[in-house]
Amino acid sequence: MDITKIFEKIIKKLKSENSLPKNLKVNDKTLLTGPNSPFDSVAFVQFSSHVEFELSQANKKNFSIMIFKIPEIKNNKPLTIGGLKKYLKGKI
Repeated sequence: MDITKIFEKIIKKLKSENSLPKNLKVNDKTLLTGPNSPFDSVAFVQFSSHVEFELSQANKKNFSIMIFKIPEIKNNKPLTIGGLKKYLKGKI
């Protein structure tokens, strides 16, 4: 399962729904949380929910992201796309 492709699909969907700016360039250093993140709280929840849904579909079982267990969040640091990918790769 290619997490990068899943993320790209979700980001494209969020752009089409105007939850994210259409001209936003996203990479592994893009912030998902924090004051400098292009994701507001609603876009972050949408993104997280879509990731859970896509991973549940791919694995044919329920999947939940335990935000409080992600190292960046545990260390009170902003979460990046790359940080979430790394966390998810260890869980699927």
